[in-house]
Amino acid sequence: MMLHYAILAVIQGITEFLPVSSSGHLVLFGKLFGFTGSENMTIGILLHAGSLFAIVAFYFKTLIGFFKKDQLHLMGMVILGSVPAGVAGVTLELTGVNTALFNTPAAVGLCFWITATVLRFTSKPSLCAKGEPVELKKITLKQTLIIGFAQMFATPAICGAILLEMLKLFKEGVQVQGNPLVLIIAVVISAVTSYGALKLLVNIVKRGKLVWFSWYLYAAGAVTLFLSLRGAVR
Repeated sequence: MMLHYAILAVIQGITEFLPVSSSGHLVLFGKLFGFTGSENMTIGILLHAGSLFAIVAFYFKTLIGFFKKDQLHLMGMVILGSVPAGVAGVTLELTGVNTALFNTPAAVGLCFWITATVLRFTSKPSLCAKGEPVELKKITLKQTLIIGFAQMFATPAICGAILLEMLKLFKEGVQVQGNPLVLIIAVVISAVTSYGALKLLVNIVKRGKLVWFSWYLYAAGAVTLFLSLRGAVR
């Protein structure tokens, strides 16, 4: 059991900041390891917490800088830009779509293909590349909302849904196999691996090579759908 959690933690850490859908990978491997949909969801939330710790550690100085007077506008835009994604996450949770995803590997395969197709567009020149880069301090309300609504189409299932699930966990308890110590170790592994993946992603973004991951996702989607149709994962 510890080995399964460790593997899932490493998968979460590697895939969280790479554009390959960490939740999709957790669903697929969780099913292969025999976890139920609800267990997959709970484990996913806990391992995402490890990734959150990695973000805070990696961008600690930047996050602290948001509270400076000259950065208040940017902080406000970041919060506003998170609203559409949060609303989408809550909607997915309340409608049961989020739970259905964690119980349906075939849907994960389709999501892999959707994400891969979106990544294909990252090879196109951006609007900023044709002119001067956008200065973050001067980012407008319109630009913020466009970014926010774009985040609604990302997998995994977003901040609002995770918040609701965390509240549910505190209320109902953690319903997963294994003891709390094993879960804590898994979260630590997720955090350490996530930190390394985040450093890698920053370098990849600077080189403009995110499109590379689209080919992996097309292949992963095909394998997932094949396994689902054959009944290897349910």
